[in-house]
Amino acid sequence: MPEFINEGLDSLQPVKNKIGLILGLPMGREAVRREWAHAMMTIGWPLGMTIMHSVVTNKAISEARNLICQQALEVGAKYIWFVDDDTVPPSSSIRMLMYQLDQHLDAIAVGGIYCGKTNPTTPMVFKDFGQGSTWDWKVGETFECDAIGTGCFLIRTELLKQLPYPWFRTIDVVSEDAEHTQLQCTDDFYFCKLAKVAGLKILAHGGVLCHHWDMMTGEVYKLPEDSLPYVNSKVKTAQP
Repeated sequence: MPEFINEGLDSLQPVKNKIGLILGLPMGREAVRREWAHAMMTIGWPLGMTIMHSVVTNKAISEARNLICQQALEVGAKYIWFVDDDTVPPSSSIRMLMYQLDQHLDAIAVGGIYCGKTNPTTPMVFKDFGQGSTWDWKVGETFECDAIGTGCFLIRTELLKQLPYPWFRTIDVVSEDAEHTQLQCTDDFYFCKLAKVAGLKILAHGGVLCHHWDMMTGEVYKLPEDSLPYVNSKVKTAQP
């Protein structure tokens, strides 16, 4: 029989793990799609990372996101990953998002891309504020943008300290007086504008394509396979 020597192991003390990732779930509905539940069950989590769940229910979306971010700062979590209850991410999404954020240290966040609940649909990613959705990208490509939907959104928690609170805010209508321009701003646009003012980058990940469900009609919205991002990804780069 071999002899096993465990010299010194008795003196080791338990080491408390740091929180690597908070999975932030702002749950605004009483039920979710089975596709969403299955997707979350099959997520491929990063190796060696402690995961903490933060679930906020019965709150406005912006308030829920702010509460989750506050908790992440309190526990010292490295990342926050928001997944909305109508947004279905691919199983490899968190690893793909984290890889890109780890390579771009001047970026505060990176988001997966999903489409709006309209026909025809458009991707919820914007390269220039006020210019509408952008189609000028390739499937699989990671690129800088001005704003992106935060339904599948990874944040580097530490950089939240460079932004004023609240980090998320929904502005329905703001008007100085009846003759001036009115402003409407969703919570995701608000966050992205704060980041841009602070000189921090927002990235979009064209390889993390999510399905976006209309919970009222049961219709799912996704990037059309004949759209420009797919076409661009199939065009071979010309050789010199």
